[in-house]
Parts: sequence; structure tokens; C-alpha cells
Amino acid sequence: MTRQVLVLLMLLSPLSWAEPMQNLESLSDLKWKNRLILIEADQQIQHYQDELDRLDADIVDRDIAWFIVNDKDVISNFNGKLSDSAADEIRQTLQSHSSAVLLIGKDGGIKATETQLILDELFGEIDRIPMRQQELQSR
Repeated sequence: MTRQVLVLLMLLSPLSWAEPMQNLESLSDLKWKNRLILIEADQQIQHYQDELDRLDADIVDRDIAWFIVNDKDVISNFNGKLSDSAADEIRQTLQSHSSAVLLIGKDGGIKATETQLILDELFGEIDRIPMRQQELQSR
């Protein structure tokens, strides 16, 4: 009897219904699903992460996946495993645009390049995008 109850609890557990963790092989895997904020940080990784975590509700509301990178680490709110090739792609994308912060739209296009992370400005940029305006109207 106890075993049956345990099995029933496992089946009803939210964890058993959660989406399986994905592997991110390329930024294109997120196309049409998420807006991306890519941030290059040398010593300020924790500062940036704290700022992003503080505004998590706004980030979730705008379907943002963010990635903070330096020479050796990548920190992200992406719920899955980031491949080495995806981490390299993030670094190369930032370097090719000579920017510390990039905003990439759901369509994969570069929407903003910035020298520093100012989330209110990025949120404003996102909120002016026609796709975002459609999302807000359909609520």
C-alpha cells in the first residue's frame, strides 16, 4: 500500500510533468522562442546576475534568455545545458559586434548594441518591437 501511494505521489508531482532539460547547441535553437541578451563581463559577472535576477519578472514577461560570459564561464537563466559550441557562439557574436551587451530579437536580428547593461533601456527597446506590441495586445 505504501508503495502505491509513493508511486501515485511521484506521478502527481510537478517535477514529473516538467519539460525535460534541453541542450542548447546554438543560439538559433532559441529563435522564435526567446529574445536574447548577451553580456560580456570581465569582473562584473555577479553584479550583472544580481541585476538580472532582481528584474526576473520583467525578463520572464518579455521571454528573455540572458547569457553572461567571460573568458571561462557562461552564466544564464536558460533552463538546460549549454554546449561548448553555443558558449563559443555567444562569445563570437559579442566580439563580432564589438559590444559588451547585445539584444537579439526572437527573429534572430540584432535589435540593440550597448556598451553597458541598462535593463530599462533594453526593456524599452523590446517594448517598441512590433512583435512585442502584438504580444501585449493579445493578452
